[in-house]
Amino acid sequence: MMKKSEKIFFTLLKSELTGQPLLKEEKENLFKNVTLEEWGTIADFATMHRVEPLLFEALKLNPGIPVPKPVTAFLKDRTFQVSMCYYQLVQLTAELVHLLEAHHLSCYVLKGVGLCCLYPKEELRASGDIDIYVPDKDEFQFACRLIAQNGGTEEKGFSNYHCNFQYEKDGMSCELELHRGLCAEYEKKFDRQITSIYEGVPKCAKEYRYPMGISIPVLPTTYSALYLLMHMFQHFMSKGFGVRLLCDWVLFWNHQAELVDMEQFTGWIESLHLEKFLSLVTEICVKNLGLNSKQCKGLTESELVKKNLPEKELESAFLEDLIQGGEFGKWDPKRMLITTRAPGSVTYLRELHRQMKKRFPKACRIVVIWPILWIVTGIAFVYNNIRVRKVSTKEIMDSNEKRNKMVKKMEIFK
Repeated sequence: MMKKSEKIFFTLLKSELTGQPLLKEEKENLFKNVTLEEWGTIADFATMHRVEPLLFEALKLNPGIPVPKPVTAFLKDRTFQVSMCYYQLVQLTAELVHLLEAHHLSCYVLKGVGLCCLYPKEELRASGDIDIYVPDKDEFQFACRLIAQNGGTEEKGFSNYHCNFQYEKDGMSCELELHRGLCAEYEKKFDRQITSIYEGVPKCAKEYRYPMGISIPVLPTTYSALYLLMHMFQHFMSKGFGVRLLCDWVLFWNHQAELVDMEQFTGWIESLHLEKFLSLVTEICVKNLGLNSKQCKGLTESELVKKNLPEKELESAFLEDLIQGGEFGKWDPKRMLITTRAPGSVTYLRELHRQMKKRFPKACRIVVIWPILWIVTGIAFVYNNIRVRKVSTKEIMDSNEKRNKMVKKMEIFK
């Protein structure tokens, strides 16, 4: 059962996402005798999940709520900062798209400013970086060189499906992720299936959104639905994903549901064994954040979702995991990833090997030096736990074991 501060947090978000003010009786019951400490916890939740502007606007939508002045001032200040960042990101995104398209490179902006158009006010969605997908392999390599020559500085990273840049233009700067793929690697069968699905993107007609009236190419709507779910899943399998991505899910379906090819979408979900994850995310959004079950009945009333409704125990554990971890699980240092198989010696050795390949993508091609690379990867892991994360390796393994139980119940990696 939710604590009072959590209930208030979700109720205010739901009010803003749906544009529906709370009823008088609802306000009287929910906000009666809320302590300063509880308001502090609510503000902390907003910070952890980077939804301060949504909470601030929700309070404006519901006048008369006795909010302490320091909390209001904090939310107002964060809303201003997020808005300023949004205007800068739109401009930089437009510059990057123009640069790529001027060289006849096909690209798609992922989430970010493209999703902002679905919010009550565009500038309410916090965005920290720009993600651009270039599906063609040759064009991707050319795009990397092009950006490096036009204000981009490539940064070292361990991802095997995107390159990281620090991009600067006209005194503005931001982080840029240039994607060659749309998902990290998990199990071979799962990876092949997701790759096969996204190979269809270039064959579809391009779609556009218009933040601040500027034309931005985005994934076709049905592919966007899958990508939003995969984005949540990918971060869940790492450290966690947070409430902000649930807000994206709610607004996407409340505005775009009738444009999604449900037969194609549910077919993809079944082929990836994500039925229970989809049902879990959707059920939480319906109950807590205003996903319109009538308007989105193609999703909420589909046989796929109805047959896989989560058990209360799993739903509660998932929601607690989501709340306590904050955005992308950054607020829980014990989290690192969830292994796709049950915890144990063999599983951890497999994960060590996978991390070694990510850390040394070129050197790992030389099989005879694998033992050395395993040792270096293991030492780096333990060192980072002690010096950077300030947690023990045992705590990380215990966290993985706890969170792995949720994945097992979702029956994804069969």
